[in-house]
Amino acid sequence: MTLGFYARFEPHTRTDELAQGLAARVYDPAWLLARQWQVGEFDGDNGGSPIRVRHVGRTYRCDTYSDHGGDGELGTTPVEARAEAVPDQWARHTRIEIGRALVRALRAVGLADQVAEVIAAFPLADGDDLVAGRVPDGGKAYATLSGPLRKDPPEFPTVTPDKGLVEAGARWLKFCDGLIGPPGQAWDARRMEYDFSLHAPGLPLSAQAHSGGTPEWWAFDAAALRAEGDAMPYDKTTIATRVTFHGMPVPRWWQEEDAVVDFGAVEAHPADLARMAMLQFALLYGNDHFVIPVSLPVGSLFETTHLLVTDTFGATTLIAPSTRAGGAERWTMFTLSLATGDGVAEVFLVPPTALQPLSSDPVEDVLLARDEMANLAWAVESVIEGPDGRPVRRAEQHHTPPTTQSPKDGHLAYRLGSTVPPHWFPLTPQRTSTGDVPEYAVEAMADSAEVPRGDFLKLGALVDDDRLPREGRRLLRDHLLARTTDGGTVVWTRRRTRIGRGETASGLTFDTTEHSS
Repeated sequence: MTLGFYARFEPHTRTDELAQGLAARVYDPAWLLARQWQVGEFDGDNGGSPIRVRHVGRTYRCDTYSDHGGDGELGTTPVEARAEAVPDQWARHTRIEIGRALVRALRAVGLADQVAEVIAAFPLADGDDLVAGRVPDGGKAYATLSGPLRKDPPEFPTVTPDKGLVEAGARWLKFCDGLIGPPGQAWDARRMEYDFSLHAPGLPLSAQAHSGGTPEWWAFDAAALRAEGDAMPYDKTTIATRVTFHGMPVPRWWQEEDAVVDFGAVEAHPADLARMAMLQFALLYGNDHFVIPVSLPVGSLFETTHLLVTDTFGATTLIAPSTRAGGAERWTMFTLSLATGDGVAEVFLVPPTALQPLSSDPVEDVLLARDEMANLAWAVESVIEGPDGRPVRRAEQHHTPPTTQSPKDGHLAYRLGSTVPPHWFPLTPQRTSTGDVPEYAVEAMADSAEVPRGDFLKLGALVDDDRLPREGRRLLRDHLLARTTDGGTVVWTRRRTRIGRGETASGLTFDTTEHSS
């Protein structure tokens, strides 16, 4: 047995006076100067600090959007509203609001007598509330009337022809276009992910395997090293300032450090290279970095050609993009990867995304999970959207109270198999001729008439095997509202995926016995 002993030294003041400690007297300044000379602190190589920076580059506009439905102008709509908008899936309150707008447009042109005919043509069939029979279903009206109203000349085919209907329809269509935006065709139901692209002049930017939510710059891959085409020149001269962050070492002797962040207390494993690199930057090289402001328009692609840095000694240094450097000086942070996977593009993207959109609670929640005990995979419809547009928990709809009645005799009954809740749907493996399982099919339990009621699951729909990891996957659907770049509003229904909560247990068993009652 080995015992280790350690001695720790703690300083204690002999008096209550702080003057001597605050004075920080140096008893041998010559020795300290010699040590500074030995370690090279007096060397003046590259010792100038930048005071003026000229930033030269080019800006390209990303004005075209494309998905499985084709290409189109992006306009002022956020890119996620274009990609995520579920076709013909509007919240009930949105359909009511659009229906009310149609009624207001008819009354504004003196066609109040046509309101009843429009309501009869587009009734709110689902739900029972105060607006049923008083306003039309805006979703049905938009699906039927938007096409004819966009023709040249426009038409209003549903009700009795009247020359004022076209004027009312034009007002109503303008309101709809400013609220809902065009539906997206980027969702891949089989792989449960989005696939869409933005286009700068001569440079497509693809966002593949996007799980939903705000697509930041790292979600896009570039098709080439740089853009080619019309660009806006960028040439600004500014003053460089030091990078600052909480917890960085202070540059002055008498300045107290921020005690909120303590990098010295961060624990790092020897193999945790990223954390140790961050600590080394923060503690040793934090004051070696400078920053300059760059103002870029939303929805643009920026390429830096060079920097001209003038230091305190008057020397001007030309700095090329760091992606062209080699070895340890190569720096590719904030650049886009090439779609081919063999390099990076020399551009930086400011995607046209929504700023702090408002989202509802999920109106649909589906869990895909593996059940190793039953040797099955399940699709569980936890939450669906009710007739009134509110989320409904399916487990509460089919809740069965526990049985408390004791068996009347000791006889055992044979059960071929147990049951699962009706909102649990098995994912049946679809085997190939080689025995592989590349996909699963959504099925219903035997002798069950229950079918999926949400938007994600359809009987017979296929799910790829790699979309069902061991930790499972959650499919969520909710409603969002955001501002466009011109100050308008846009609403849409979004689908997104998230990591599940691990394997599940359905309790499904076969060949069991139980006491008969």
